[in-house]
Amino acid sequence: MGRTSKDSKTSGMGGARKPRAALEQEIAALRNRVTQLEAIETEHQQAEAALRESEARQRIINESAFDYAFSFRVKDQDRLILDWLTESFTRITGYATEALIGKSNPLQQYIHPDDLAQVTQTLQSLSSEQTTEYEFRIITQDGSIKWLRSRARARVRSDGQPVRIDGATLDITERRHIEETLQQTEERLSLFLHHLPGVAFIKDLEGHYLYANETLVNLWKTLLSDKALTWLGQTDFDILPPDVAEQVRKNDQRILSDGQSKQLTETIPYPDGPREWLVSKFPIVDPWGVPVMLGGIGIDITKRP
Repeated sequence: MGRTSKDSKTSGMGGARKPRAALEQEIAALRNRVTQLEAIETEHQQAEAALRESEARQRIINESAFDYAFSFRVKDQDRLILDWLTESFTRITGYATEALIGKSNPLQQYIHPDDLAQVTQTLQSLSSEQTTEYEFRIITQDGSIKWLRSRARARVRSDGQPVRIDGATLDITERRHIEETLQQTEERLSLFLHHLPGVAFIKDLEGHYLYANETLVNLWKTLLSDKALTWLGQTDFDILPPDVAEQVRKNDQRILSDGQSKQLTETIPYPDGPREWLVSKFPIVDPWGVPVMLGGIGIDITKRP
């Protein structure tokens, strides 16, 4: 009988054993397949994470309707790494997003020095329970100053430590300029009314006094003593005799109803006798022309001997 080779020996149920080289090839193929599956699974997980991140960013933009959105990674308590920034940031500030993304603490490059500490403190104290809004100035790349308002919220780990800050920002420069102009106008008007030789006042639709210039307040002090100290929110029925207050109220209602300014004479009692006042009253209207308050200016025209 011929000699049987080692590779052709039988085993088990009598089947032929595969050559070692073939087995090693199959094992290598299986390992390669496992590696491919692991790579596919990793890629799938990364894709899901990227999708969740993209949806989170889009939600920030959609919910806030601000000019640009951002996301910081919290490296440690004192370091913020800018991970993501919408391209509209460049339109607002003039800085290229590529110059800031991936940078540590990039805020100091564009936030006004006087506001940097306040913004940094705000970001470091954010919580995951609520969204925080804050306003600050920036210095754009061309050197101009703009006012921005941001809305931000922190994402935290299970131990409560922040890991990311998401937010969005709105350019409010024009609004701030309007507010500053309005404040200056109000200050000038207040100064004018303060030195007006006559009286000036503003009432709400129910006749409560909302404003009285110094001349009118001093007049009330002379006529009413301690009542003048609580004039704000009072009506003419709290200050004048009932019949006089009734006539003044009718005049006010007629002007509000007609929507037109009028000059009229009102008689006000004084300790030394009645005095005649020439009063110009006018409705103060909202943007749609609906009266919301009543204003007036008066001058004492009493003829004296």
